[in-house]
Amino acid sequence: MRRPFKIAVYVAVAFACLLMVQLALPREGPGAPALVVSFIGYTNSPPGMTLAVFSITNQASRSVKLWAGCTIEVDGRRVPLPSTTPFAETVIRPGRSLIAVIGIPPREARWRARWGVSWDTVHGRILSLRDNRQLPVFLGGHIIYGVGSEWLAP
Repeated sequence: MRRPFKIAVYVAVAFACLLMVQLALPREGPGAPALVVSFIGYTNSPPGMTLAVFSITNQASRSVKLWAGCTIEVDGRRVPLPSTTPFAETVIRPGRSLIAVIGIPPREARWRARWGVSWDTVHGRILSLRDNRQLPVFLGGHIIYGVGSEWLAP
């Protein structure tokens, strides 16, 4: 065998072994991540829309991934709203915070905002890469937990 071909085979075998070991390891941390969502207040946007400002703080000892967008619950009904904070799958490191600004529903009933979060693991990154590239490979699915604010009065 030629030397460059041998090296390529060794590298491919090593990569395959690492991938198998990673897939065999536990995928997620113990339970839901320890995140605190705090309502900061209301503000106005230039077009005159009322927005709500939240602080999302990671109190866990590991990094977590905040999935894009959020859901607004209005007395039990779920209304998907895009977040006005431009992030997609943002990673929040331990002890760090993120400010999220969202449009609010009409203030006729109590409401709260909810986001999807998961542990930031190597397996999760591989799954995100698979999803972004639309690869037809089954490696399981993401485990996404919900985290939200307290109910806010109208």
